[in-house]
Amino acid sequence: MLLTEQEAAAKICHETLLPVGTLDGIYYDHQCCIASNCMAWRWHGYRQKDGTIDNDTRGERAGYCGKAGKP
Repeated sequence: MLLTEQEAAAKICHETLLPVGTLDGIYYDHQCCIASNCMAWRWHGYRQKDGTIDNDTRGERAGYCGKAGKP
C-alpha cells in the first residue's frame, strides 16, 4: 500500500513496542508509523490528484513500509 507520510502516521507499526507502566505492572503497546523517520521506509513516487503514482513532483510524495515488502 502506497501512502503519504500523513496517511502512514495514522497506521499502527507492529515492529515497535512501547512499554507502558500501570499499577499492575508493565504492558507493551504499539506506536504509530513514523514514515520517513524509519529505516524501513521506502519512497516510491508522487501521488497525483487523480490517485495515480508517478515521478511528477507536483503531487504528494508517497512511499511504503519496506518491512512489509513491495506493494
